[in-house]
Amino acid sequence: MRRARAKTVIQTPESKQNRRVWWFSYHAPPHEADAVVGHRLTDYSRRLHQCRDGAAFSLILPLLLAEGFRYAGPILNVSAKGFTPKQHPEELNPAPLPTDLLVCTTRPPVSDPQPEQEQNQPKRNASEEEKRAPRPRRIERSGTDIEQQVLSTIEKAFLKQCDRTTVTLADPLAHSLCAKSSPLVNRTHLRYRPNASAMYDPKWAKDTLRLLGLAAARNNGFLLYTPHINLHEGEGRGPGLLAMWGQAGVETLFWCYALANRFSKEGLLHSIVSEESEQLRFVLVEWPDFPMPQRPTSLSSFHEHLENITVLFEMKASLNAPAKWTIERQSEKSV
Repeated sequence: MRRARAKTVIQTPESKQNRRVWWFSYHAPPHEADAVVGHRLTDYSRRLHQCRDGAAFSLILPLLLAEGFRYAGPILNVSAKGFTPKQHPEELNPAPLPTDLLVCTTRPPVSDPQPEQEQNQPKRNASEEEKRAPRPRRIERSGTDIEQQVLSTIEKAFLKQCDRTTVTLADPLAHSLCAKSSPLVNRTHLRYRPNASAMYDPKWAKDTLRLLGLAAARNNGFLLYTPHINLHEGEGRGPGLLAMWGQAGVETLFWCYALANRFSKEGLLHSIVSEESEQLRFVLVEWPDFPMPQRPTSLSSFHEHLENITVLFEMKASLNAPAKWTIERQSEKSV
């Protein structure tokens, strides 16, 4: 049975002044200890504070406040796991305005397998190799109206697949790279390790990028932006969306640190979220993997690695012609 969606009401802004930014947050998976102390794993009333990637968001928020945004608070994407179709999520009130901006510093779960999907799959006898293989980490969706529209916008305009092990560019983006004979056409479909460090999958790196050993130990950072999402057809434009992430938590934190430091000096976010901007943007970067201190007390160890980030490509498209992407800059090397 299809889950009922929470209704989101679009309000008409009186002006473009006082734009608001919302943290589009996802919850961390419940710990088994929660059940030991008597809490149901679906009881989020005692786990509202357990959101993913808050440190990453804290690095981005000051940049947006400097752009004139006012922080409106978090939008909580509580997992739909364990709830019946009659247990509707709370209505989002107040709702984001079309001049507002949703900011997501967690990998958007566009194609993550969800619990109800796994339950509906026919059971089969797994091989011993499959049993031993590490299971990819997933992010559980909330199923709310605004989340479905966010993920739908990403899937249509930017990424037709995005989960822990695979990212595939949407066809218009991929075709634009191919049409320009970009040396980076091998980055239209990316594969990663299923857990722990989110480096390239070794076999994929060998077969696609011709990289072996330590040379294949590389990570990606993603950034996408659209000035508006359409919450409902015929209801006009919804708020903007800015998402930036790596394929795992530490990679997300490093990428957001880089955006707040090296790339803030280059004015990247300013050019993206300025009030006059009516363009879609997509940025893909890459950096070699590096070890973290075992007991860090700050993020200062990130600083020495900022210059090792390579912008593979940055692309733009008009909001009125979202299928026509142009390459703003790209690396001249294929790896």
